[in-house]
Amino acid sequence: MAKKILKLDFTNDFDFLLFAIVCSYKDYRLCFELNHHLKINLIREEDAELILDRQKNRSSFSNYSYTSPLNEQYRVINNKSGIGSFIPERKNIDYFLQIKNLVTENAADVILQKLKQIELISGVYKMEPGEIKSAENFLVFE
Repeated sequence: MAKKILKLDFTNDFDFLLFAIVCSYKDYRLCFELNHHLKINLIREEDAELILDRQKNRSSFSNYSYTSPLNEQYRVINNKSGIGSFIPERKNIDYFLQIKNLVTENAADVILQKLKQIELISGVYKMEPGEIKSAENFLVFE
């Protein structure tokens, strides 16, 4: 009897903006500055825990979030832990700022300009989540 092999062709549709942040300061210090410049109120939540390799090694990543009255959702995720990285192919990035449900269309450019004004941040740029191999790690927060 012949075997049938079925292949799923599945692509995730990431419905959020993603900013990569290079900052050598602690997460709470960065979030303080983000709160001040973006007029938000990021609060620490339970750490995100991921299995990083085939040996089932787990690692925790700090996680701050805020939801505005307009249902805009902001999340800051630390990319580095003692064992590995939240997004392994972007090891040079310290933090990710994930934003969902932005109300205005040009808000991404405005936010990027505000992030560039923060002195603690060495570098920041907008990323396309679909271009990151392990972007499904961000779906842990869904």
